[in-house]
Amino acid sequence: MAKNKKKEQSSTRAYTVAAIFFAFAIISSVMMFQMVYYPMNKNSALSAESSKSIYTIREELLSINRNVLMIITGIGDPTGYVTDVENSFANIDKAMETYEGIDYHSEKEYERYESGKDDVMNLRAKINEYRYAIASLDHAEATNVYTQQILVYQQSALEMFDAVIDNHNKHSEVQKARGQRVFYIAISVMIAILVVGEVVIFITAKNAKKAQAELDRKAKQVEAADRKFKHSQEKINDIAYSNFLTGLKNRYALENDIGEKLANEQLNIAVFDMDNFRSINDIYGYDFGDEYLVMLAENLKSNFGEFAEIYNITGNEFCLVFNREISDTNAMRYAENVFTVLSSVYTIANIGIQLTVTGCRYHYLPGECANLNALLVKTDNVIRNAKRNGGNTLQNVMSM
Repeated sequence: MAKNKKKEQSSTRAYTVAAIFFAFAIISSVMMFQMVYYPMNKNSALSAESSKSIYTIREELLSINRNVLMIITGIGDPTGYVTDVENSFANIDKAMETYEGIDYHSEKEYERYESGKDDVMNLRAKINEYRYAIASLDHAEATNVYTQQILVYQQSALEMFDAVIDNHNKHSEVQKARGQRVFYIAISVMIAILVVGEVVIFITAKNAKKAQAELDRKAKQVEAADRKFKHSQEKINDIAYSNFLTGLKNRYALENDIGEKLANEQLNIAVFDMDNFRSINDIYGYDFGDEYLVMLAENLKSNFGEFAEIYNITGNEFCLVFNREISDTNAMRYAENVFTVLSSVYTIANIGIQLTVTGCRYHYLPGECANLNALLVKTDNVIRNAKRNGGNTLQNVMSM
């Protein structure tokens, strides 16, 4: 009787030791999960918001430049272009306020941002100085004012914000690598805790089937938490490389996919920018414009997804990198088909919408561009020049 009682006490102690150790393992695992997951999730969100702000600033600078050129050329009423310029500066102010409120910048990145901000302020001062007078100057005088007084600040600002983007990407990669290291360490520690727990529980309560069954159940919960964490990590990566509106790959994904191929591979690339997209938002509202972009993206995926990787690199700008097995001739033909699809009529809320599109085709040869930024500068220049001549055209990028 006493012997049985002693066994019961020993078994109770085994259950107690097992329960205490297992509780410690679960709490430690959950704490490690939270310590790793939430900072990574927060950093990813901050990085995305920071990138969105800088790209907004860059797009508005390009819009300002286009409107100033329209004033110089004397096309239309300059008052409307002046208003557009003022609206662009207001949007830049909002984007800067958002960017400066984010505590996720490296020192070097923020130095480039401050330089770009100074250039924007100088650009604004010059445009305010000449905004009404420039329309009354003759073409030579207006061109001189533009190139000597305005364009220099606009180009300098774009260069600075491109540098901000480059430094931001490097900083994000460092943070991502650091998070992954912490993640692997945490997983190793979690696994070690679970292994030790299994050994302790086996030694102290190998005959306690009920306790073992409970242990198995808890172990499955931890494994489920581990799978959930890995799934969350995959979702974070998807968010970082996808456009949140259209679901297409974004500019970061384009850099990740072809950045290392530029030195050694030839590529067939097409870039398209919707003409006068701003008018959709102005007339029907941003939700309507978003729905229009989603429809464009869905049509691109359904018609050309098997022939090319499709990217939404800015709000209304799309890029296609055709598969290697697609011949140069077919790639050019597909680009023409993309042009037709994008400029087709789309019906939203019983309203028919049709915008023209300006695009360019680029048969890229190895080593032509040092990086993706240089490649996109070439395509943007071709598209910008085509838009100055009325847009609604598909141009070729000349190889060097």
